[in-house]
This record gives sequence, structure tokens and C-alpha cells, in this order.
Amino acid sequence: MDGLIIDAESFWKQAEFSVFSALGCEVTDKDQRLTARLTTQAVTEFWYDKSPWLHPPKHQAEQSVIDEVEIMLKNQCQAKPGFFEALGLCHDLDLKIGLASNAPLRLCHTVAQTLNCIDLFDCIVSSENVQTQKPAPDIYLQAVKRLNVSPKFALALEDSISGAKAAKAAGLKVIGIPSNPDDHAAMRKLADATLNSLLELRPHHLNAKIQ
Repeated sequence: MDGLIIDAESFWKQAEFSVFSALGCEVTDKDQRLTARLTTQAVTEFWYDKSPWLHPPKHQAEQSVIDEVEIMLKNQCQAKPGFFEALGLCHDLDLKIGLASNAPLRLCHTVAQTLNCIDLFDCIVSSENVQTQKPAPDIYLQAVKRLNVSPKFALALEDSISGAKAAKAAGLKVIGIPSNPDDHAAMRKLADATLNSLLELRPHHLNAKIQ
């Protein structure tokens, strides 16, 4: 979701800085680059390990971050270029569509509802629904199970290297659309095809990969 459908990195950075600075942590850009791809639980553990606090409990601090991000998503959420076109293309081809994200489940629903496209997803799976997050295959295995399709007939659109690894480990084909320019070379080695943007997605990409 984050990196492919939306770009919420600035929201997470703001919320992370607000919550953990208030708890006495020295939140730096360097450290936030390390936490950018972690789940909210892992981010909380990261800051607690660096600068333990007494109150509130870690799970409450984590929820505070999620709460702040959710408010920003509801007020400022915008789809990345090509998302609605790609979603419409998949719908026109009568493909089942799932959302598989490391993000908290309620934020997945918030984004889909705010963008008025939640009814177009046949399933929404979060890291909260599985035991191990990406790059483990759990999220994609759960997604194809809910879609009632075999992994060999499924295709993942992924912006991150960890997500692409998760999809490949689950047996899916992958089209990589890196959100980080530095990931293009690694994605080309990993994915079955690599695009610069969802705006480049065409029917032949989907037809060729799902046969």
C-alpha cells in the first residue's frame, strides 16, 4: 500500500517524531531511514531499545503513532499517479484484487475508504493477520488463500524489495515498481518485470504474467 498506492512516508515521519520525541527519544533523520520499512510494532521496539521510557506501555505508544497517521490519511490521503488506472484495468480484466500490506489493518481500510475504492478489493490482508511480516511469504500466502487462487496464477505489484521477496517466496509472479530510485537495479534482478510507475501498466503486463 504505502509506496505503491500512496506515499505516506512524511506522515509516518511526523507521527514518529511527535510521539517518540515526547517520550524522550532523540529522533533523527538517520534513524528514521532505518525505521521506514518496519512495522509499527518494530518501530516502537526500535525506539524503546534506544531510549527506554516508563510510561505509557509500548503498545499504547504504537497506537498513538497509528492514530496520528490515521488522522493525516483521512485529511490528506492522495493516490499515487496511475493507481486508479491500474485498479480499473484489473477490474476490466475481471481479475480478483487483493491488498497485502505490512501496514496496520485499520490504516489499510482507512486508505481504501478515503480513496473510495474499498469495494474493488476482494480481500485486504495486513501484517496483523499473519505471524511474520514481509519479506516472509505469509502475507501473500494469506492473500491468495482468501482470494481462492493458486499462487502460480497470481501476480503481485510491489514497490519494495522486501515485498517482492515475499511475493516470490509465496510463488507469485512480480511486477516491480520501485518507490525508492536506488532499488531499481535490485528489483530488475528480482522481479519478472519492472516499471517506473503504475502509469506504465498495460493489459499485456497482466496477461503475460498470469498465464
